[in-house]
Amino acid sequence: MGTEFRAISYKWQDHTCYVGTISYGDVPDIIDSKLDLAMNRSINSKRVDDIAKYIKEEMEGTFFPPVILNCNATTTYDAKEYKLKIIDGQLTIIDGQHRLNSIKELINNLTGENLKKLRRIMLPVLIIEGLENYEHRELFYKINKQSKTVDNNISVRFTPSLENLLGLKYVSEYLDKKELIEWEKKQSFSKDKIAYIHLIECLKTIIKALQPFSNKYFPGVEEQLLYTEEKYYKIFETFLNEIFNHVNNTENKEHKEFFMTKVYLNAITLEICESLSVYFDNEENPNNVEELLGNLLDNLLKDFLISYQGVSSVNRITEDSIKNFIKANQILSKFTKESLGLTYVLVERYVNSFYNNKVFHIKNEELEKLREFVSQVLTHKDDLIKLNLEKVNLTKSTTIEELLTATEDRREQTVGQ
Repeated sequence: MGTEFRAISYKWQDHTCYVGTISYGDVPDIIDSKLDLAMNRSINSKRVDDIAKYIKEEMEGTFFPPVILNCNATTTYDAKEYKLKIIDGQLTIIDGQHRLNSIKELINNLTGENLKKLRRIMLPVLIIEGLENYEHRELFYKINKQSKTVDNNISVRFTPSLENLLGLKYVSEYLDKKELIEWEKKQSFSKDKIAYIHLIECLKTIIKALQPFSNKYFPGVEEQLLYTEEKYYKIFETFLNEIFNHVNNTENKEHKEFFMTKVYLNAITLEICESLSVYFDNEENPNNVEELLGNLLDNLLKDFLISYQGVSSVNRITEDSIKNFIKANQILSKFTKESLGLTYVLVERYVNSFYNNKVFHIKNEELEKLREFVSQVLTHKDDLIKLNLEKVNLTKSTTIEELLTATEDRREQTVGQ
């Protein structure tokens, strides 16, 4: 019959890999934990006993990082259902032998309800297909002899977290997006890719905001398995598609690079989550989340008429600054530099007057003032074009009438001289 479990597939070098979970109860059947000193180090029995004690005391609260396994067994993989089936043979251990031996020891020694609980616990696994013996040993050596703390931007894609499973599922379905992602670093030095860890952090934030939705429509579904629910996954597919399309369709290189930064992605995500929170508070049957998200992103993801010149450090103040700047640019989004002509300089300076130590603070009533200002600019466009805009001084409260009057006064003074 074989053993079947859920897993996401992806490519590493020339090997197919799987990230998923197996139950403790399946460990003895599908994992060969016999000691092979050609592949692994000797077993420390005290360490096995200590881990077994920890599992026995914690049970469902037990937490382990993924064990890493080599697969030369006969398998099948259902890409639609994300199911890997071990038909014949067993997986061998690259890293995690003490954890796995502890699990087997407890399965052999526990009885009754404790054994039932133990067998139901899920273990995260990373499976690499088809490693030759020398590759197995080489990888074991890299992990255990040259080990160092792995940067979270690398390790995140090896974890069976819901946000990572959603991200890997998306990439597996949209392979063209793979080249647009920076997998190894926290930021693309070439500035032409989005760091995977930044996308995953956005998905994690949205997952939290979607809790009322998942509780209502997927009761009893383990959080880690929500990525298999199509209605749930479609929300994140919409988000990622819109983000990538926004970046791809932006022609301004400076703006494009900014749209791929962590602070911009965070600001967009927080803006979305605030709207979702209002929606869930007021909607008894929040069924149209995907459509709502699409509408929110259509409104938010627009190219800037005026470039963002504020700080880019990652903190809440910066995110608020960017959120405010996005709102200001939404007001200007129906115009172009060409349609405004020389008055573009005037509008740009007015917007930039809201900067305070490079942070863009603007209140709702000030946004209304900006709308009025843009309307006035267009009403007096012909007169404003005649001005020497290089010598114009603006403040947040400057009106077009004041500007024209002051300019006329300066002209009269010049004539008088």
